[in-house]
Amino acid sequence: VGATMTCTSGDGGGLCGLNNRCGDAACSSGVVGRWVPGETYDNEEVMTVTIAAQAPGARVVAEFTHFIIEPDYENLLVYNCTDASCASKMLMATLSGRDLPGPVRSDTGVLQLQWLSDACCPHPSSHCPCDNLYDANRLAGWLASFTVLGPSSCVGGGSGNVVARLNPAPSP
Repeated sequence: VGATMTCTSGDGGGLCGLNNRCGDAACSSGVVGRWVPGETYDNEEVMTVTIAAQAPGARVVAEFTHFIIEPDYENLLVYNCTDASCASKMLMATLSGRDLPGPVRSDTGVLQLQWLSDACCPHPSSHCPCDNLYDANRLAGWLASFTVLGPSSCVGGGSGNVVARLNPAPSP
């Protein structure tokens, strides 16, 4: 089951080329995110990634494999959209902090992730740290693997709680 993936960013699309890619020609799996090892994100970044399954009844599942963003100031908004335009959408989660979020799933087949980082300082005269200094180890950012599941996909009698991993576990 394939999907289309679109990405827009406030910097003219440069952010989209960092981690956002399909794993195959049909885009049935891939990676989304804003993370470069050894670097950190900038102030006032805006990036929106939309993954839309092409088959009716298909689902999109994303599992986070890296998540370190400034708590309460930077946010990753996760939406369940009614169609690929995301003109009508429901907020499923607002993610922030250092705890790895659980998997997110869009039963409509359209999942949208919107990344927002804040400005350096709310008051220019203050001496507050900037976002790019938040993580001294230069690990700040987020990354998720996604997969598109067909309408009848399930695992072990479950109901489709399958997630993609960057490094899949060995087969039993």
